[in-house]
Formats: sequence, structure tokens, C-alpha cells
Amino acid sequence: MSMISKSRYLAVALSAFVFFSCKKDDTPAPAPPEPTLFEKVQGRWDATVEPVGRIASSSNASHKSLEMPRVASVSFFEDSSYILVFNYGKAYYGKLSVIDSASFDFKDFGPISNIQITADSISFSYVYNETQFSAKAGKADDVAVADAQKPLLKTWVMANEEDGAAYYEEQEAEEGNVKFLFTSAGLFLATNNNGETWTAQNWKWHPDAANAVVLYNGSADDINYNVYYKIVELSNSSLKVEQTVIEEEQEPSVAATYVFNAVK
Repeated sequence: MSMISKSRYLAVALSAFVFFSCKKDDTPAPAPPEPTLFEKVQGRWDATVEPVGRIASSSNASHKSLEMPRVASVSFFEDSSYILVFNYGKAYYGKLSVIDSASFDFKDFGPISNIQITADSISFSYVYNETQFSAKAGKADDVAVADAQKPLLKTWVMANEEDGAAYYEEQEAEEGNVKFLFTSAGLFLATNNNGETWTAQNWKWHPDAANAVVLYNGSADDINYNVYYKIVELSNSSLKVEQTVIEEEQEPSVAATYVFNAVK
């Protein structure tokens, strides 16, 4: 083959390569897969319900219906945990499993079904005390937590140290039964003294005391800032807090000191 023929052959080959390469690149990339229901529900969702103590007593049917416990919030976590909180404070905390494209099964509680996500709201159905309910909730914002404070967001168990020893004795609780959990969306769970039942409150940072937490029920308007928990030591495995009280026209005083260990 002559040098000219070889040059022509190479030119044709390169032209074909460029043509097919460009044609391949022009093919649109496949659309990303639609997020699964489990991915869509991540985070905390708050329903608009009145706490049981605020519902006016009445003999008519509408008020009797309101007095039935209702879901106050539901939270979903990447490790397949869930937290379901009712408006009287009781919480269910455990693992969930997927039943189908619109239903989950909450361990220790039961299924929630007809789950629908629309923009920043979620709705679902559930059965409680053999009664069918529906719930609708809006997405809650996370609490601003600095990197150094993120170890707080886990489950802790009270140690038999400092005032923890007296607490266990006074409450007649077995060591290891007093646990609590902080979530990034401002939910605080605590066990009762038998270590089996969870109750829920909200938490936020104290506006004036540095590195201190306040706990409250209901809305932020109900917060008592004169009682708070100051974090004095925090690591991935241990936590030490001072329960601080401010009496009228007095300086803050430490009422108790508690040490907690991370639950593994």
C-alpha cells in the first residue's frame, strides 16, 4: 500500500471514529432513579394536634374524638429506626421494615399505611386501640448543631456516678434503665424507670447559657429557661451535664450533676 493510500485509510478511520464517538456522546444520560419511599420520608414530621391536657372537656362527640390520642410527630432515620410520638407524650422507638411501596411496619407498634409525600408534608393511616386514624404532618427543621456537639445526638445511659447514684436509689430504678436520646430535629426521648417505655419532649439550645440544653413540651412559647442542662464534658463515649436552676433574682446554681455513657 502506497504512503498516500495509507494516509487516506488513516484519515477515513479517524473520521469514522470521531463520528461514532460523537454519536455516542450525544445519547442522553439515563434519568436518575426515583427516590424510594424510605428515602423520601427521612427526618422529623410534626402534626398539628393539641396536647391532651389542653383539650377542653366536653360531652359532645367532636370533643370526645379529640380526646383520643393522636400522633404528634413521626421521625425516620437512615439506620431504619423510627420514632412515633403521641400527643400525651408516649413515644414508640424501634426499627421499621418496608411492607410495600406505601406501607411500613413499626416494630412494637404496628403498620402505618397509605403513606403519601407531597412537597413538605406526609400523610398516613394507622390503627391505635383498635381505632383507625389518619395523620398529616409537616417537615420539621433540624437544630443547628456544631461539629463538636454532634456526639450528643445518640442514645445515652445514666451512670452510677455523681448524682446518678442517688437518682437510681430515689427512683428505685435498676442501674442501666435510665436512658435518653437527642435527635438532630429537636426531639428528646427518655425511658421510664423500668427502661422499657419512652416519653418524648422537645429540646433546643439555651439562648443565653453557652452549650446548654432546655427541655420543653408543646411549643417554644412554653419553655422555662430557668432550668437547663449545661454540657460540661462531651465525647463520643461519655457525657457530663449539670442541671442548673435560676431562682428569682439569684445567680444560676447547680442542682445536680449527671454522667452518661453512650449506648453501644
